[in-house]
Amino acid sequence: MGCVAFEETLTKIKGLPLGDLDEQSTKLGAILPLLRQSGWDTANPTEVRPELLVRAPKSRRKQWVDYALMVGGEVRILVEAKKWNSPLREGEENQLAGYCRRIKPNLAVLTSGNRWLLYLPPKGGKDDAELQLFLEFDIVSLEPDKVRENFERFLAKDRFKTKTSSAKVVKEAKTLLAQLQDTEAAFRRITAAWNGLTNQSPALVDFLQSITEPRPDEELVRQFLDEVQGPLVKPVPEKSDKPKPVPQYITFQAEGEKAYDTVRVKLSAWHYVLDDVCRLMQELHPDTIDLVLDIKGFAKSSEELKIPIEMARVGLYFDFPGGAIGYRKACADVLAKFGYLPGCLTVRVKGGMESPVWPPP
Repeated sequence: MGCVAFEETLTKIKGLPLGDLDEQSTKLGAILPLLRQSGWDTANPTEVRPELLVRAPKSRRKQWVDYALMVGGEVRILVEAKKWNSPLREGEENQLAGYCRRIKPNLAVLTSGNRWLLYLPPKGGKDDAELQLFLEFDIVSLEPDKVRENFERFLAKDRFKTKTSSAKVVKEAKTLLAQLQDTEAAFRRITAAWNGLTNQSPALVDFLQSITEPRPDEELVRQFLDEVQGPLVKPVPEKSDKPKPVPQYITFQAEGEKAYDTVRVKLSAWHYVLDDVCRLMQELHPDTIDLVLDIKGFAKSSEELKIPIEMARVGLYFDFPGGAIGYRKACADVLAKFGYLPGCLTVRVKGGMESPVWPPP
């Protein structure tokens, strides 16, 4: 896999108007070119098999997986494709899990062309077993060399030539999955410890007294913490068997305006929330959408930005802010430009809790 050729392919893909086209265009313009760069002969149906029939046992129902990547007649990777920039939903993941339970590949991929979700197949093949997400990345926002490294490591044909080499890839994926699960567990422990510290702990009260001159009394410090600790306390993430981001929903409600359909997003993909907000504002205020250009991070051309991300069908670009907080703040800024309070955009976390996108909970 040549570095120059791969990065040229990425550049070409980013220049295509795929956000305005359908799923088939995404396959032709983005998915197949990346598979070719990974060593797969996309013109050979015995190697890259399109529309592979998947039939459930004891069922007449027929389903077709978009691509089966094969070596020596054996399926190594299943690829389920969706249109560019489309949210990859839980139902689509469950569909791919069903294919894996029937075919038993080494790895599985769910992609919208820009976003790539890589999975280990369900354990044991049980009907309720789930895919295990071990890697997720976006070819638009991630540095080109990192994108290439991900394809070389987990999707290159050369790595699946034999059962032994395929097993090595699976082992690496399992190692990465374990690391992500360890990180998730550590984050839960850190969150719980942080909440204990911010909840008027004696250590925090004593520390604030020690650095304040003249030294305030304890009751005044506790009164202060009562007022500020709410935004500091974070919900402890629920333990899960896989490092998959918790599904969330965003809902826009503004009196006198058209209703905003509920959209599912992932915690690791807040740029999709911002994308939806920009698209909504264009629908509601088509003549003044350029107001967002006054907001730091927005531009009409990708050349003006460091790590540009295209806002779908709006003709705008946003500079990657480095994390969810930056995207949340950008959402609030866009809403404010059109006279909406940030509270009109809410996030409902799995479990029913709701909070505004800004300020962060």
